[in-house]
Parts: sequence; C-alpha cells; structure tokens
Amino acid sequence: MSRHVRIALNLWPFVFGALLILGLARYEQAFNPVITSFSVTEIIRDADGLLIAGTMVKDRACDFIGVTAKADPNISLAIKFMDDDTPGTFSRPTGSQSWGPWKIFTPLAPKINTITLTASHACHPFWVTRTEMVNIVINGG
Repeated sequence: MSRHVRIALNLWPFVFGALLILGLARYEQAFNPVITSFSVTEIIRDADGLLIAGTMVKDRACDFIGVTAKADPNISLAIKFMDDDTPGTFSRPTGSQSWGPWKIFTPLAPKINTITLTASHACHPFWVTRTEMVNIVINGG
C-alpha cells in the first residue's frame, strides 16, 4: 500500500465524521426546527424603527440564545425585546404563544426593503440550531 493511500485511509474517519456532523446540522435546521408557525400580526412604524408582535409555536425545548435581524443588503439590525425585562435571555416553554412587542431599530440610510429574523437555540452541545423565522417586507424602504 502506498504512502498516500495509507494517509488517506487514516484521515477518512475524521473527514467522514465532519461530513456527518455537517449533514446532521443541515438536516436538523431544515426538517426539525425549534420554532414553527411564526407570524407577525402587528407592525407599527415609528421614528427609529419598527415595533412588531405576533404568534409562534415552539416545538422543541431548547435553550434560547438570541434572535438576529438582518436587512438587505446584509445589514445587522439591533433588536430590543420589550416583553422581557430580564438582563439575559430566557427560554420560552414549548407550545403556541404570543410574543412581542419587539423593537427593531432601522437605519435612515440605506433604505431597507426586507428584514429577516433568525432565532438561535442550543438544543445539544454539537452546534447551534438556527431557524429562519420570517421575512418582513417593508414597502418603500
């Protein structure tokens, strides 16, 4: 057996393990999300952003890490959870529930047309489970 084949055979378990973990992470995010049926039922525009509220279903009992808001083109936006006074984050129970209001701070320039909200949860020690919850279309930027 050549030296190159021996090296490849020794590395194969690590490569296979990495591919398996990456595949499981993608599978989990696509077919076993933490949050389902996330809907925005109220949007109020004010001077420095949007106030939003709505309903959701939390299907899995995972620890909440945070929510990110991204505007096109790839601009990170700050979020304030006005329904939570605690200094850290808290994990909601599973089941149907209301959420909000949340304040999303939007910039004056550039104009934004869409905001994407993504939740991050720790369901196990291997990776962070991200769930893209909603795309909010803002007509007129």
